[in-house]
Amino acid sequence: LYANAAMAKLARLPEERSSSDWVENVYPEDRPKLALAVEKAKASATDFGIELRLGSGNGETIWVDLNCVVELSNDGKPSGWLGSAHVLT
Repeated sequence: LYANAAMAKLARLPEERSSSDWVENVYPEDRPKLALAVEKAKASATDFGIELRLGSGNGETIWVDLNCVVELSNDGKPSGWLGSAHVLT
């Protein structure tokens, strides 16, 4: 899952890390829930939303409401998802 610079910053990724590494900062207990939401969205070509926790190396926890809207190609198949993250805590 790609994240732009703002999401990478929210996920507390060091600048040298890839923007797709933000998932590593999702709490381990929340990763299966995220993976299932993404899998279902891919299978059904639908939007998805999920609340999850992001952790940083210093013990700080951030609750995030992640919402993603499917983008469809001309043939009606998903070409990607455009997401937004809102900090809850």
